Amino acid sequence: GNCGEPAWSPDGSKVAGICGVTANWIFDSANGDMMIADVGPDGFSTSNITTIVPKAGGLGRPAYPSFAPGSEWIAYGRPTQGSRSTANGKLWLVKTDGTENKELSIASSDDRSFNPVFAPLRAGGYFWLVFISRRDYGNRLVGANRQQLWITAITDPPTAADPSHPPFYMRGQEDCGKSENAYYALDPCKQIGESCESGVDCCNGQCVQDPGTGMLVCGEPPPPGECVQDGNACEETADCCNPRSICLDGFCQPPPPR
Repeated sequence: GNCGEPAWSPDGSKVAGICGVTANWIFDSANGDMMIADVGPDGFSTSNITTIVPKAGGLGRPAYPSFAPGSEWIAYGRPTQGSRSTANGKLWLVKTDGTENKELSIASSDDRSFNPVFAPLRAGGYFWLVFISRRDYGNRLVGANRQQLWITAITDPPTAADPSHPPFYMRGQEDCGKSENAYYALDPCKQIGESCESGVDCCNGQCVQDPGTGMLVCGEPPPPGECVQDGNACEETADCCNPRSICLDGFCQPPPPR
């Protein structure tokens, strides 16, 4: 009961949110536990509802969960004033079973960081989070206390006690105003026959070589029983042709260098 700030896992199997809210407006509630549930095949029913991050035991309450692209981790904030970005706040990371709950101290070292959102794909051996912060920026925003967008890398896999890295400012913002709640999105997918660079570009996840032109175009998936080339959609690592590759975020690719 009394749940809000929902987030759906990229694989469609789970939903997370903040439940036990005790204010009319959820962002004013000082109470709330982060809970997770399995989503049924109908897309509406839920089961196995579990608290993975209780409000107790931490400064502030959990707020605004965001699933990693592989659906195995959740980033969230712990603001000290409901879920508003007007007081203090830290960024955290937790597995979807509630284990390995760890503070992202390097990323949120200013104690004024909120609302983390994962990029839809990992890259270069890292997850990427965009979040809002009221920290200073160079000599343009000193003492302004004005929230802007920042990005941090999270080492993949995030096995360290703090897998985050020093964040960088997202250039191009209007530093005279506030920025809030950014969301990543992939480019619109392409249909069969359109040019592509990898399966990520294509609606069906398959970027293949056109035998007539030698160019890469969105094409049909391989016949049943045939393996999947690097860059194309997969369900498990055994699908990949390259013995060095793994099925990562739904696509065959070699383990990325850092």
